[in-house]
Amino acid sequence: MSLYEVQKFLYQFNTDAALRAAFSADPEQVLADRMLTEVERSALRQRDFRALYAMGIHGLLLTPLANYSGVPIPKYLEAIRSGSEETSHDEGAHHG
Repeated sequence: MSLYEVQKFLYQFNTDAALRAAFSADPEQVLADRMLTEVERSALRQRDFRALYAMGIHGLLLTPLANYSGVPIPKYLEAIRSGSEETSHDEGAHHG
């Protein structure tokens, strides 16, 4: 597991509008050159907040991903607290 690489990606996602747009358009391409495991790539692509949180990713790094993915904060919090992996996001939504 490359916790540092996941956190690095999320930090960049949170601070770089061009990266957010590219990830929204083609997450596979954006993640392809990153030093991530397939499990990490899958969790990021699927916005699997529970899995990412369980990996050790801090909630403050995950919140903007939820926000930009159109996941309401209560649903995001439920996902990381209860273990629910169903976060039903609208990939085209951009909030914030």
